[in-house]
Amino acid sequence: MNDLSVEADEVKDLIGRRATPERRRVLDRALASKWEGTQAHAIKALAEWGDRESVETIRKYLVAAFDRKKGWFVRGVAIRALAPIIGPEDVDWVQHLYSSRPNELERHELRHLIDRLSAFRDD
Repeated sequence: MNDLSVEADEVKDLIGRRATPERRRVLDRALASKWEGTQAHAIKALAEWGDRESVETIRKYLVAAFDRKKGWFVRGVAIRALAPIIGPEDVDWVQHLYSSRPNELERHELRHLIDRLSAFRDD
């Protein structure tokens, strides 16, 4: 088995498992992988945990991913993973990220997060 397979399997094995400091370290390393597939599995595991620390980790990853020339695929994974787990405390950063995007295509990528904000409106 090659290194990519080992790395991906290690991360996939964490999906559905309880969060621990060691498992978070594994996912942090996976987020820094050169392989987007490994990054995507790490995002999915964090989203499944869904706690505040995981939301913050995915948020930081997503913001940094917009600074990369490529990465639309994994940004989409992060956005779809975040949408169901963000809360009212996330409204400001989501709106700021959306308004800071320089073009309509990047703002369109964020539509799932923007749509989720409607759940937090004070009507």
